[in-house]
Amino acid sequence: MIGVTVKLAQSVSTIEFEALPPSTVRKVKEILLDSIGCALGGYVTERAKTAIKLGEALGIKPEATVIGHKKLSYLAASFVNGELINCLDFDVVGPLLGHVVPMVIPPTLAIGEKIEASGKDFITALAIGIEVGNRVGGSLSGRSGGLRTNRLTMKKHLDPRIIQRSLVPLPVPASCSG
Repeated sequence: MIGVTVKLAQSVSTIEFEALPPSTVRKVKEILLDSIGCALGGYVTERAKTAIKLGEALGIKPEATVIGHKKLSYLAASFVNGELINCLDFDVVGPLLGHVVPMVIPPTLAIGEKIEASGKDFITALAIGIEVGNRVGGSLSGRSGGLRTNRLTMKKHLDPRIIQRSLVPLPVPASCSG
C-alpha cells in the first residue's frame, strides 16, 4: 500500500511552472518579498538575536544564506530564517492555517541555493509548499474536522522532502517515506 506522503509527493512532483496561474506566481512573489521584509524587520528583536546566536553555534559549515546576514549550515540557516520571518508576527497567514510561510520559505531557500535552482523552479516549489502546508494544516486544524495543530505538530506532518522533491529530481519513494 502506498502511503499518503508518497501519494502527495507523486501528485506535486509533476507540477511545472507553466501550469501555475499568473495570479499564483504573482502572489508567491509577493509572499516571498513580504517574508524577506519581515525577516529584515525582525532583526531588532531579542528573538532574532537569540536565533542568530543559536544558528551560529549550530551552523559550523557555511552552506546557505541567512537573510541579511551570513551563510550558516542548511539546517541552521533554515531555522534562523524561519525565526526571522516570524519574529514580528507580521508574516503572511494562510486561509486554513496560520503561519505556514516561515516553515516553507526557509528550507526552500536553502535547498534552492544548494542546487542553484532556477527562478521558475524556486517559485514552483514555494507555490507547492505553501499550498500543501495550508491544505494539510487545514485538514488537521479542526477547520475540516481534523485534529487541532500548531507549528510544532505541523512540522511533523509537512515533510520538507516534499518541497525538496519539487526542486530535486529524486525518485519519489527514495525521497519520501510512506
